Amino acid sequence: MRFVGIGCLFVFLLAGGTALAQPCPLALRPAEDNFGYRHRSAPDRCEGLYSAPVAGEGLELLSFVVGRSAFDRNNDRNLIITAPDVHALGAREVAVIGRALPLRVYYRMDVILPSAGPMQWPVSEVVLPAGLEPANIGLVGRVTTGDESIYVPLRVSAPKPDPSPAAAQPMIIFRAPFDLESFQWRLYEPGGTVQTWNKYGPAVRAGDPIALTLATPGGKVMTLDVAARPVGSAFIQSRLKIFSP
Repeated sequence: MRFVGIGCLFVFLLAGGTALAQPCPLALRPAEDNFGYRHRSAPDRCEGLYSAPVAGEGLELLSFVVGRSAFDRNNDRNLIITAPDVHALGAREVAVIGRALPLRVYYRMDVILPSAGPMQWPVSEVVLPAGLEPANIGLVGRVTTGDESIYVPLRVSAPKPDPSPAAAQPMIIFRAPFDLESFQWRLYEPGGTVQTWNKYGPAVRAGDPIALTLATPGGKVMTLDVAARPVGSAFIQSRLKIFSP
């Protein structure tokens, strides 16, 4: 079966708190209200709601994070997003995209973080006033080396971090807009032995988050294959490269 890459991540701007002179992606149609997708400052980023896309959606990668502290909606106004150190990949920055996990909720954030750099994400500016839950926003980090995209796990934490956080493995979340008969995945080192498929246990209905906890070895680029079989159809397969410092 032929493998295809999971969609492009259109990116925007932030490097150590300094805006980069790049426009927001033009492919999106911002919603016509104060929460419409547009450039926002402090920190510089593109964020907001947009109109439903015309094209249909397939299997999507929506989140790749390590940990997620409990969020106090009554008191917290920010979350901290921290990029991993990607200098080992020959990169200096991480492109970040945030999207809503539920189907037909058209929220998006685009920002660029420096390697190992943090960002205060002001969820009180768009996410909370628009009636969204931070826990329902997926975050994905990506670096580009040559013509290759490599996905890296972001760390998400509350403004007051847990003084004794438990060790956590990266969790990656996919979503399909249709019911699935089967979802399978395998993780292996490029050029090494291709592993047998792991089967995802729970039944998957359209829009369900498909969450995988990945025991990724540190400091190695790994290949992640996923295969989703829509009801009554053939498998759709995708191949990604992922890296955990």
